[in-house]
Amino acid sequence: MYYGIEAVAACWTITALQCFDGVTDTKFKQQKLPAWQPIMTAGTVLPVLFAVGVTFIPLGVALLVTSNNVSVLTVLCIVV
Repeated sequence: MYYGIEAVAACWTITALQCFDGVTDTKFKQQKLPAWQPIMTAGTVLPVLFAVGVTFIPLGVALLVTSNNVSVLTVLCIVV
């Protein structure tokens, strides 16, 4: 539905609910919902840190062993 400039200008003086035929302003639509804020304590941070370490240390060791086992291949090119 198109609203002319007069209708838009009138919206400055009345609420949006009265102006745009049933459009409701909810907290979800206005993005004013409360945010999740985690509580960082030693009891929550340390287990996560250790889990990440247990996960990625073997991966790092495997990559290190693999990279140390790489051999260099030299190709001899004879131009006649």
